[in-house]
Amino acid sequence: MRKGICSKCNELIEVDETVNPYFCPKCHAQVNSIDCIKTFNRTVNSLKRKGEIAFAGSTDYPKAYEAYSNLLKLADDVLVVLTSTAISRLYCSDLHHIYIREATNILVNGSSKVEINNNNAKTLSEFLKKFREDCSLILTAFSAYKTQSKYALNLYHQALEEYIYFLNYYLDIYNAMDKLNKLFVEGPDVIKEEIKKAQEKLKEKVGVSNSSEAKHDFLDMNNKVTTNIFPDKKKIFTIRMILYGTMGLGFILSIIGLILLSTNDNKTVSGIVLGIGLVMFVASYFIGHNLKSKNYNLNY
Repeated sequence: MRKGICSKCNELIEVDETVNPYFCPKCHAQVNSIDCIKTFNRTVNSLKRKGEIAFAGSTDYPKAYEAYSNLLKLADDVLVVLTSTAISRLYCSDLHHIYIREATNILVNGSSKVEINNNNAKTLSEFLKKFREDCSLILTAFSAYKTQSKYALNLYHQALEEYIYFLNYYLDIYNAMDKLNKLFVEGPDVIKEEIKKAQEKLKEKVGVSNSSEAKHDFLDMNNKVTTNIFPDKKKIFTIRMILYGTMGLGFILSIIGLILLSTNDNKTVSGIVLGIGLVMFVASYFIGHNLKSKNYNLNY
């Protein structure tokens, strides 16, 4: 028996490829068993490709999670599908929404359906280690953000209270008879002078002149805090493409150096060309390999 997708009801079913025609066990329609298996394989490959492109290419983690979660419904017994679904959900986290619990539940609930053996035990161990490090990174960033937001919010509230206090002070001045008489004689400059004195006093206490400025500082601080706490995969992809190009150029120079050594009497120039080519090739290979090993490998 193999997995297939019914061409009539589009449900996941088990089919016997040796029996044709085959009756769907869910909608009881007559279907072609080979076509059901082909439809299943096409769907799996399409979802896998969408998830890989969204995760490693455009870093659109919600889109990657959507593709991998649909793929997990079809292939819930494949370890790499399970880990890809969990890590893409974790990477949907930002400073406002944390998905550590959901990602962990995906691993716990799916672990019973995946067979762990000598071939994939090491891969799973390395994944769980990196998964724990990323969870710690998310919690640290979220904690720092909450602390800064709380401080800025308290500052805003303090400034607002001070503003209300001095506003009442201005009203008391306005209502006093002697201030009214002075205002009548000297004009609005008196009020401006009193406001300036109050603002200077407010700055000494809370560092801002009024609640509007405090609110602006709070919003400005909040907007400067980035919500993307993971590395930019696009930059890593660009660097790797440059390294591949350098490896290719080094390989070509090495071939040219070998040809010159065999046909040219000037061994010095030939040796320099060969040496430069080998250095470029080897250095690019090891730099690219080191860069790749620092990131999740979601290849199937």
